[in-house]
Amino acid sequence: MAQSTQQKKRIMKKKYIAIALTAFLLAAATSATAQFLPPPKPGPGGPANTPIDGGVVALAVAGAAYGYKKLKKNKQAAEDQQEYL
Repeated sequence: MAQSTQQKKRIMKKKYIAIALTAFLLAAATSATAQFLPPPKPGPGGPANTPIDGGVVALAVAGAAYGYKKLKKNKQAAEDQQEYL
């Protein structure tokens, strides 16, 4: 059975995508394994840890405020819909 031109193009497109994806994954895996961090220099008390400070707290507060706003808006929309029924 002969394949139409569109079917051939579709098959070729899938092959090109598969080849490009394979090449990308191989390149990404190679560069990911090439990254090397030297061990930390010994010092008093060991290596310094990164503190979690105001930035994370500010994001948590902003997320909570946004969630409260959306909850309030959805509750108001539900009440308005009940009025119409």
